[in-house]
Amino acid sequence: MKLLIITQIPHVVDNRRYYSYAPYIDEMNIWGQFVSQITVVAPCSKAEPTAIDKAYEHPEVKFTAVPAINLLSILSVFKVMVMLPLLLWRIAKSMNQSDHIHLRCPGNMGLLGSIVQIAFPSKPKTAKYAGNWDPMAKQPWSYRLQKWILSNTFLTRNMQVLVYGEWPGSSTNIKSFFTATYTDQEATTTITPQVIGITNLVYVGALVKGKNPLYAVQLVEALVRQGFVLQLAMYGEGPERSNLEHYIDKNDLKGSVVLYGNQNKATVQQAYQNSHFVILPSQSEGWPKALAEGMFWGCVPMGTAVSCVPTMLDQGQRGLLLELDADTDSKKMARLLKNEKKYHELQMRAMEWSRKYTTDTFAKAIQVLLSSTNDQRINDFSKALNSDEKVPIRIMQLIDSLEAGGAERMAVSYANALSKLADYSALVVTRKEGPLQDQLDAAVPYFFLRKKRSIDLKAVWRLKGFVKKNRIQVVQAHSTSFFTAVLLKCCLPALQIVWHDHYGDSEFLKQRPATVLRCTAPFFSGVITVNQKLKNWCERVLKVPYVLYLPNFTAQEKNTELKTNLLGLPGKRILCLANLRPQKDQHLLLEVANKLRYSHPEWTFHLVGKDFEDEYATTIKKKHFDLKLEKNVFLYGSKIDVAAIIQQVDIAILTSKSEGLPVALLEYAAHKKAVVVTNVGEVQAVVQNGLNGLVVPAQEVQLFYDAIVQLIENSTLRDNLGQALYDTVQDHYSEIRVMTNYLNWLKNILK
Repeated sequence: MKLLIITQIPHVVDNRRYYSYAPYIDEMNIWGQFVSQITVVAPCSKAEPTAIDKAYEHPEVKFTAVPAINLLSILSVFKVMVMLPLLLWRIAKSMNQSDHIHLRCPGNMGLLGSIVQIAFPSKPKTAKYAGNWDPMAKQPWSYRLQKWILSNTFLTRNMQVLVYGEWPGSSTNIKSFFTATYTDQEATTTITPQVIGITNLVYVGALVKGKNPLYAVQLVEALVRQGFVLQLAMYGEGPERSNLEHYIDKNDLKGSVVLYGNQNKATVQQAYQNSHFVILPSQSEGWPKALAEGMFWGCVPMGTAVSCVPTMLDQGQRGLLLELDADTDSKKMARLLKNEKKYHELQMRAMEWSRKYTTDTFAKAIQVLLSSTNDQRINDFSKALNSDEKVPIRIMQLIDSLEAGGAERMAVSYANALSKLADYSALVVTRKEGPLQDQLDAAVPYFFLRKKRSIDLKAVWRLKGFVKKNRIQVVQAHSTSFFTAVLLKCCLPALQIVWHDHYGDSEFLKQRPATVLRCTAPFFSGVITVNQKLKNWCERVLKVPYVLYLPNFTAQEKNTELKTNLLGLPGKRILCLANLRPQKDQHLLLEVANKLRYSHPEWTFHLVGKDFEDEYATTIKKKHFDLKLEKNVFLYGSKIDVAAIIQQVDIAILTSKSEGLPVALLEYAAHKKAVVVTNVGEVQAVVQNGLNGLVVPAQEVQLFYDAIVQLIENSTLRDNLGQALYDTVQDHYSEIRVMTNYLNWLKNILK
């Protein structure tokens, strides 16, 4: 996906990297995790980056510089009118070349972008309104115009508008949103309630009249005059600095107020951690990050009742709402300073609330947001499925074997799905046939290549004949079959090669061998990955022009006849559907089984997956024997009747150390099974702990055991989690959703 950002925020270029205000860049770097390219339309200069500037992290950032514009004088209005045709043309051109338009409002560039986007009604769009969305707020006419356009669902088709706070009566495209600075990991840091002696306050923000920094100084002055010992640290720069310095000198406040200017994130974070209060007496706000950040680190917030601040402070239940009257507000604060118990209550409530909004939570929300903008295209495509018209693409899936593995299952699933959607869909197996051949639809042409060695020119020649005879345009090569596909392209240069990367050790990409891939990547027209980490790796290391993260999807099993009768007691079976591979970590399963046989001896584990008869498989079987688990853990090897097997179990698990998006998880969901999984790969994007399954850290035996026991002892929880997981997969990992995104992406490659 190509993301276009239109913003008024000034940028600077230094050593071919683009810098801007760090909080904005931090947010856009999170958006960048889910797109293949970022294009920015914004003002830019060659000034030096400052302490509060940061660079985009995305490997592919394109920049379209535009003049900084304002409408503050007759001359500036005249200049804008002269430049307007060029500005509108640059914005429209960038919008036409993008897949998703993101407007940053309010601002003059946001205003122009909100006007031009009207010409792109079918293009997925989002607008972030970072100001005060309160319809009763007094704002400049340009802000009011932007709010009117963004609220008009006719003018903003296919757009979601992100605003701060809940505003009753808003149009259907308005979505309450948030922003974040710190991670889930940082949220685990314990904050010790501070004993009030010398009271430290912190102000973080621009020194401008709208932020009202002088009032913060005056409030501290009023409290100091009452005998309280306070220290106000102020971080930020702006035109009000000279007035503040004059006021501090005149009123002898140098011992109570210190101006630190602009500082980096680490310095400001330390200031929050050393402070009792964070104060922001703004006249207008969107989402006041300074308050949220201070609350995160244990500061009691003090803010004015504007925008969403009353909601953040729960109407004064987790902070002080300022009335901007020094006498009234100083009395409020004096009462709190004398009541340490009340202070600690506010502190803990504020911290608990703020720590719900982490960058990890924000990233998941952005991922959902970007995917949901495709809903209309999916609906349009769904209508096409009801007609006889097919997509004019002739495509072939290439896979090395048809053993029962995840990559092999997806190769078959793609071939079957595309047979209903494309003009031609075939499957070619290079080395070894297997049980998954039975899952192939009769409408899918099948060819077994009988490849004998890594470079088998006879096999390549046979494959060339098959491709030419059937006029195949695209070869989708799964996993290691990419090498055969590249040899084929040497014979047929016009052929398009798409590599489908199913690499399972995505948690350990630094150790991934990349030499052969780097040499063959120039032959790829595009790459599909099964998780975001693989996508980032392919973009960074292989530098392929089109990389798409596309999750695996559910497909109904063709043959559900029962062939494998599981051992153990019905109603007390736990299934692990995974080949015997190191990354699947069956060692963890055996350790858990060894604990469970003492607490719940009637429950049994059932391992279904290929035994490669290698060193790892040998260690698993030896451990199974040494722990005397013959009556508690049963190994079945590779089986074809997976659906029938899943129907016989009550709990399904995955103990992996590393994953992409395991097909087994989707199969569990299709049968509404409650799951216990590890938080690796895209598993944690599908399973939300406590909502549709139980998620534990990898390689944690006790936590995994505890989660299984929780499901064993609560059948209602099992039913509820199983249904919730089924609903999640149907909503987000269905065949139609994945195929729609896939075919739209493929059309761009063919262009």
